Amino acid sequence: NAAHQWNQKSALYEESINIPFIVKLPGKKHAGTVSEQLFNNGIDLLPTLCDFAGASVPAYCKGKSFKPVLEQNSANPVRDHLVVETMFDGSETRGWAVRTQQYKYAVYDKGRYREQLFDLTRDKGEMINLAVQAEYQNVMKQHRELLRKWLRENDMNISPRIIPND
Repeated sequence: NAAHQWNQKSALYEESINIPFIVKLPGKKHAGTVSEQLFNNGIDLLPTLCDFAGASVPAYCKGKSFKPVLEQNSANPVRDHLVVETMFDGSETRGWAVRTQQYKYAVYDKGRYREQLFDLTRDKGEMINLAVQAEYQNVMKQHRELLRKWLRENDMNISPRIIPND
């Protein structure tokens, strides 16, 4: 994260959270193809591997199989968003990011600029924080609600004050 003057990878910038998922299919099928799918390697990997192996996905898995997308080279999104969370090294500071195809909303439980919003199609380097611009308040509201929903669905016990009211 040196591009953002950080000496650690705890901040929720793409350099830290965007991990490539590389797949080699038999017969070099779709070789060299790059997909912009939102894949969560923490929860989507096991269902995908089970699907390729013809095994049942354990009932506790919340992830989705990407086998159909990989085999068909489909651009149809499997996910419309995903959530990433972090805890800063050596502190109790926590943060969450909601990543959609175009935007990334991040919020931290402490700090001066706790909320960030980036348009990843226009600002790949995440240099312009749109959270402070009035014309993006509807986008902020949508992403805040996605995060609130994820926190509820995953029984995350955090203060409701962390995500500002709309």
